[in-house]
Amino acid sequence: MMYAISRKGLGEGDVKFMAATGLFVTINKILGVMLYGSILAALTGGILILTKRIGRKDTMPLAPFLYIGIIITELLL
Repeated sequence: MMYAISRKGLGEGDVKFMAATGLFVTINKILGVMLYGSILAALTGGILILTKRIGRKDTMPLAPFLYIGIIITELLL
């Protein structure tokens, strides 16, 4: 559903990664994974834009940040 809403801003690999993640973590934790991963991606993207390493229209994979979100969620919850 998020893939359809994001107007192709979210890659299919990210969708598949989250589907596989849903098999291993509970429904309560999946929201934490998405939250922490999205916050990390936004912070990293903001820093990269401010340092002029990427432009506003450039893309960045979300899966590495979601993976870090999994680790944070598993350690905290």
